[in-house]
Amino acid sequence: MREKKYKKQLCLAFMVMLIAHIFAALLQSDFNRVRIRDMYLVTDGQQQLHALAFIPKDASKENPAPCVITAHGGFHSAEMQDAACIELSRRGFTVIAIDTYSHGMSSNAPVSVDNSINEGNGMGIGDMADYVLGGNMDFIDTDRVGIMGHSMGTLACAAVISNYTEEYQAALKAARAADSEGGADITEKEQATANEKVKIKAAFCEGMSPAILSGTWDKIHGINIGFVFGIYEELNLTNSTGSGNLLESAEGLEMIHSADPSVSVIENGGYYGSAEEGTLRVFYQPNTTHLTDFISPTVTAQCISFFTDVFDMPADIPASNQLYLLKEVFNLIALIALFFMLLPLADLVLCLPVFAPLRSAKAPVGSGETDRKGFYLGLGAAAVFSFAGFLVTNWIDTNLLLFHVGPQSNADVFPLNECNIVMVWLLIFAAGNFAWFLSRRRRIKEAPESQDDGAGLRMGTGDLIRTIGAAMAVTALVYMLVWFSKWMFNVDFRFWKVAVKQFNNEKLIYFVQYFPVWFLFMLSASLLTNNLWYDGQRRQWKELLLMGLGLASGGILAWVIQYGKLFATETVLWSNMNGVASVALRNWIMIISPALLRGCYRLTGKNWFGPILLAGLFTLISVSTTTIQNFMI
Repeated sequence: MREKKYKKQLCLAFMVMLIAHIFAALLQSDFNRVRIRDMYLVTDGQQQLHALAFIPKDASKENPAPCVITAHGGFHSAEMQDAACIELSRRGFTVIAIDTYSHGMSSNAPVSVDNSINEGNGMGIGDMADYVLGGNMDFIDTDRVGIMGHSMGTLACAAVISNYTEEYQAALKAARAADSEGGADITEKEQATANEKVKIKAAFCEGMSPAILSGTWDKIHGINIGFVFGIYEELNLTNSTGSGNLLESAEGLEMIHSADPSVSVIENGGYYGSAEEGTLRVFYQPNTTHLTDFISPTVTAQCISFFTDVFDMPADIPASNQLYLLKEVFNLIALIALFFMLLPLADLVLCLPVFAPLRSAKAPVGSGETDRKGFYLGLGAAAVFSFAGFLVTNWIDTNLLLFHVGPQSNADVFPLNECNIVMVWLLIFAAGNFAWFLSRRRRIKEAPESQDDGAGLRMGTGDLIRTIGAAMAVTALVYMLVWFSKWMFNVDFRFWKVAVKQFNNEKLIYFVQYFPVWFLFMLSASLLTNNLWYDGQRRQWKELLLMGLGLASGGILAWVIQYGKLFATETVLWSNMNGVASVALRNWIMIISPALLRGCYRLTGKNWFGPILLAGLFTLISVSTTTIQNFMI
């Protein structure tokens, strides 16, 4: 009966995934009017730069399209720029979204991330710009090339802008030399030579203050620039105003004064200067946060309007007409379907003769607490452990700099900053769970009705090896589906910052580092879910959901406190945005884990298969979608 149920679930989930990805692929290609191509460049230092190119089918040598090269923020990948890629390409732009060095499918930077941003190549956006501007794609109009980025991507754009500005100013200085063609005067030819140093025509920068170009604004030549900084930016404490509002700030006015010195209050979204002369400046202040800029319909509309105006493109499609959010919905449906396939795939693997001895002949009998008070008390304890772990981890990451806060660092031993934050949080959380389990289990074992089975941990060496092999087989099947979707549709499984995607082999060494921590946490959660909170009778989905919410409540509480204060006062409580986001964005894992752990327990009757399988999957998901902050392997 169980096998039949899982076969139906597997077939249904696979069909849902397939249909969802068909629609996602149609939407991201504007119903086959845009081609999506993977690009791989080998650049200086033997680096590999990966990118996704969105190319309108009518772009050609005879009809070249303007090009926008975009860079994502830290801990992200090229797919996070889907909004700009889909919407601009629908409107006739070729859009190239790079995996910046040390992210996604690109190789680790051979220097620290900080140096890779600031040395001029802008984490790879400068290298891609050089390739495009070199005339290597005849369907691109090299006279209309722009760049854009979010957060770290904006820092990368600023580095490229600064690099071109320095080259331009150096050319002017050489033109003014006594032994130059015009002596102290700059001739038309010398001016033209200097102008050629500035190869891009526009830049659209999200999630950072114009202060990152402070001292440079009056020297920038020939680049039209738009900045987006949300009113509810988590980084607003670093502003001169102490808030997100920069319309009358020194840093905002410095930007606008480079085009119009008479301005005293910036008009939100107002154009200053001339797009034809390359002096256009525009500052946007939407009601967004740092983590929503790149998916905000408002910011996307501003991006569309900016590049459409700067490159004099026809506005046939209104900026408000956007498809990418619907594409995100289908990606989410596929992501949900993928995890609905997990237990059926596990059941399928356990049917193989080599793994069949692991299968439980009947549903295991629970030995946990049957009273509701003990159940809810345990959920409350899990919430306390989770939130306390977050507070301690966030304090360490903020004050002691054990993890080199932010993406601009170089950690040698554990080089994944986001994973480091999660690692310490999980260790504290797991320690609390183990302590609670041991204290409550002693009490339960002493009860007359106790049916102790060793907490589902008794297992021989042979079965343990089979369990590891079975978990690896299920993980391989999951990633075969991930690779299939990428190959067939050029899409992955994602929603917002959550993604299950393909990865390069450089990530596997980090899997070895972080897997033990994920395993310890999943084992502690499994012992609670399948022993302390399981009496063999309760199987309702509501209780599994309650267990998941109990495990996630610490991260949810951190999120509510941080953003509740931000929306109420326009300032955050915890300045370490990465600490809050890294923990809170694992809430979905906490919510679904009890159901998956319970399903694995019912298949095998042991508390090993589920923790090994889920720890492996979530470790791979974590290490494949974040910043690697050390040198190239």
